Amino acid sequence: MTDKEILQKAIDKANNSSDEFFPASAIYNIIFSHSFAKAFWGTEDVIHDFGWGNVVEAENWEIELMIMVREKEPLKYLEKFL
Repeated sequence: MTDKEILQKAIDKANNSSDEFFPASAIYNIIFSHSFAKAFWGTEDVIHDFGWGNVVEAENWEIELMIMVREKEPLKYLEKFL
């Protein structure tokens, strides 16, 4: 098994045995981190029009993270990219 597979199976096992292994605060610490966002969305430069003349040029992860932090359900926002 690869390290990634081992870690995924360990997390799955812990989550199946306890609802408190990954409390919401820990999940948000992960998904709102810059390193996670860079790995998830990538570092390609993009231009995003937020409307009302708010055009932002930044790396893709920065734009998507800005959008996600404003969402009521950030995990549902992530789901769109899976």
